[in-house]
Amino acid sequence: MSIKAIPICPPTLCLQPEAKLMDALKLMLEKRVNHVPLCDGSGGFAGVVSTNAVLQALIPASARVKGGLSDLRFAGDADRLLTGRLHELERLTVGEFATRDILRLDEDCPLLEAALQLANCTAPLPVVGADGKLRGMLSRRALLAYLAQQAGI
Repeated sequence: MSIKAIPICPPTLCLQPEAKLMDALKLMLEKRVNHVPLCDGSGGFAGVVSTNAVLQALIPASARVKGGLSDLRFAGDADRLLTGRLHELERLTVGEFATRDILRLDEDCPLLEAALQLANCTAPLPVVGADGKLRGMLSRRALLAYLAQQAGI
């Protein structure tokens, strides 16, 4: 059986790459989601923007690089640093900021393969049709809910 049988989250929150990053962040906060897919003008999958990516961009580069600072307690709360950096991100679009090389699931992907891929990532995965158009996002919760229903649990 493929993932076509699973009710996936349809791409109702899909943004175009030209959307402003802060508009995407406001949308994610309002809708209480951590990931929003991007679609081009024809509905083709174009990447994902996440709250984690925004949060990582707020952290100083010296702490983001491999082998960099692992403890930032010496900086205190650094409210001004964080909010100032957030203002710097206002000029960006989601297309400039999005993760484009994310794993995609084909809508005919077998359930076991989908389970493996979801178990090895921290985000919902885009489900893309043979035409390259986004069908929706498949989360671990949606897959587990489907499996629990099938098992009668």
